[in-house]
Amino acid sequence: MGDDRVILVSSVGEPNCYWLPWRRGSVYLGQLGNKYEYFFTARMNGCGMIIGGTAAQPFVAHANLDSDRLTDALTRVRARGLSVKEENEAVAAEYALIYEQFYGNLAAKLIHDGLLSGARLKVLTPQEYLIEGKAGFAAVFGINTGGAWKFYGNLAKQTRLIWEG
Repeated sequence: MGDDRVILVSSVGEPNCYWLPWRRGSVYLGQLGNKYEYFFTARMNGCGMIIGGTAAQPFVAHANLDSDRLTDALTRVRARGLSVKEENEAVAAEYALIYEQFYGNLAAKLIHDGLLSGARLKVLTPQEYLIEGKAGFAAVFGINTGGAWKFYGNLAKQTRLIWEG
């Protein structure tokens, strides 16, 4: 948290963006400022993204749930002997609940710890892009224009505004 880890967007010039990585079972946090005009995070295919704070200095978190609860849910559903369609729907419902609880609880902890406020909070969960959007992954990026950040998600092959300070 707080380091200015950057990636090079072009092969010419100085680095000009914030980068937030991921790792299985980990949470990466950062407070953005006005040093760079772009923000990127690693592609998400089960991760959650939490964005909050002010337009000038948003707080971002990229989290990955590594939980036996997902494996246990899959095992329970498969033991029910459902058709493939029914099994897929049941697994999606089980996973949705687990994702919502985990990422919602993480956001609540970040608020409790004073890193986030409840105002202007976006919690992007795998439920939104994997299950509801029927996409294999999501990509999140931010653009700082005139000192105000906006974040976009490429969800289910569509790019849309997901957070504005």
